[in-house]
This record gives sequence, C-alpha cells and structure tokens, in this order.
Amino acid sequence: MRDFGGWIDRDGKTVFLEKTVRTIPYGFLGVLFGVYLAQLGFDAFAIGVTLTLTVLSSGFYTFVVSFLADRIGRRRTLIFFAFTDFVAGSLLFLSTAWWAPVLAGIVGNMTVGAGEVGPFLSLEQAILPKTCKSDRRTLAFSVYNLVGYGASSIGALLAGLPQYLGSGVTGYRPLFLAYLLSGLLGRYSILRCPRR
Repeated sequence: MRDFGGWIDRDGKTVFLEKTVRTIPYGFLGVLFGVYLAQLGFDAFAIGVTLTLTVLSSGFYTFVVSFLADRIGRRRTLIFFAFTDFVAGSLLFLSTAWWAPVLAGIVGNMTVGAGEVGPFLSLEQAILPKTCKSDRRTLAFSVYNLVGYGASSIGALLAGLPQYLGSGVTGYRPLFLAYLLSGLLGRYSILRCPRR
C-alpha cells in the first residue's frame, strides 16, 4: 500500500482527476438531458433527433481526433475539448431557447447514455499507459474505469436535485452551471499537467 502514490506519475493522476470532474456532469446529463428537452416543449421525435446529433457529433470528434491528436498534441486536444464542455454548459445555463440545447449537444461531448462517449475516452486511454509502471497498467485502467463509473453514478444521483432547486426549467440551471464549471476545471487541471 505504500506504493500507491508511486506507481503512477502526475499526468496519470491528472487523467483520473479530469475523468472525475468530467463524468459527474455526464452522469446527470445522461439522465436529465432528454427530460430537460421535454420540459422545453420538444416532442419525442425532436428529442430523438437531438440525442442522435449529440451521439453522432461525439463519434465524429473521436474519428477526427484519431488523425489530429498526435499531430497537434494530446494535451492540447484535451484542453480544446474541455473548453467545448465549457461552451456547451454555458449554452445550457444561459438560454432556454430551442437552439441552445441542440447546439450544446453538438458542441459538447456530453453523454446521453450509460457509458461515456467522445474523444476524451480515446485520448486518455492512449495517454494512460505512459504514466505508470509497465507492471501497473492493468491497475491504471482499472482505477480509470472505477473513477469513471463512480463519478458517473454520483452524477446520476444528482439528477434528482432539480425538483428541489426550482420550478420548471430553472431547477436545472445549477446543474448546468456545474457542467460549465467542470469544463473550466478540467481545462485548468490539464494546463497544469506537464507536457507529454
């Protein structure tokens, strides 16, 4: 147990921190995003289209990242996508117009299902093996998944808060603020990480 802090370097710990900060909002967005769209007056078809665009855009970002991340740098790419989460959170927090959640779904990398999707997953899984001792890689990925599932579960638990925070769509605003802040905090934690 004395080796707990020594088997993974600062970059690996930053990956765990960023995963936690990011997936808590993804946990409540996975539960609430469709419900929020219905509260805004979207019908079932429009909700389906918006969720489809959200998943497709994350898939597209992941595909593009496979060609560009190693050329421009994985760290810079992570910083950019943390910023897109900030932009998506800002859209959700600042506007209840119909276009705001649609654009947020396309711009951001929010999860609308049970598991995380998007470029973060690919980038972090590519970075992680270089941050730990070779005989601790399985442990690193186990901790990475445990952190992600745990944080997502906490986020899903927070999905019940809007009913206590205000009536109608105003109850969602504190959670959207948390999503916005998670993008800023993620970007800050990656900026403090040494270059790879």
